[in-house]
Amino acid sequence: MRRCKGKTVQGKRCRKKAMKDSAYCSVHSDQALRKDHAVSGGFWGTVVGGVIGGLPGALVAGLAGNAIGKKVGKEVMQKCKVFISFDFDHDADIKRCLLNQARLVDSPFEIHDWSVKEHLTGDWKEKVRSKLRRVDQVLVLCGENTHTAVGVSAELTIAQEEGVPYFLLRGRSGKTCRKPKAARSNDRIHDWTWENLKDLIG
Repeated sequence: MRRCKGKTVQGKRCRKKAMKDSAYCSVHSDQALRKDHAVSGGFWGTVVGGVIGGLPGALVAGLAGNAIGKKVGKEVMQKCKVFISFDFDHDADIKRCLLNQARLVDSPFEIHDWSVKEHLTGDWKEKVRSKLRRVDQVLVLCGENTHTAVGVSAELTIAQEEGVPYFLLRGRSGKTCRKPKAARSNDRIHDWTWENLKDLIG
């Protein structure tokens, strides 16, 4: 598998598979495009400046390059597709809170799918695996009983096997939130703040 050359917000190498004909995955493809538009902005500025000439030309050149850069920047911005893994029996309420946050205008992510209460029919683990292959990141909501949630642990194990990035989020402030059994020893539970979410996702 050809790994993505992008880096996470923590500065680590992305573990996702690079897209076809690209050195980046779908999440980090904007890193290459941003480099391109930084160059293209300067290029178009030079072209406009050459046509108009003089000081006014240089001014228009700068404005043109900046405008092109912003336009391309908007085009490459895309929200991270997130799968929410949570204890359906105890934490459905905090999952709804997360859904509401994903709808905020400045949200860097969108909820693509989430845990279901009933095991899927047939080979449900393979169906979960298929779901996780379509997302960019897995967010594990940790509550007071997450360590007993078999489904959450299974979903996290599959995410680890597939190399899908994930992180654990403290679902209840002031409560003792527990990791799922499949969590690694160095996986820490992050506090649920809007700034933390924006830093962790992406």
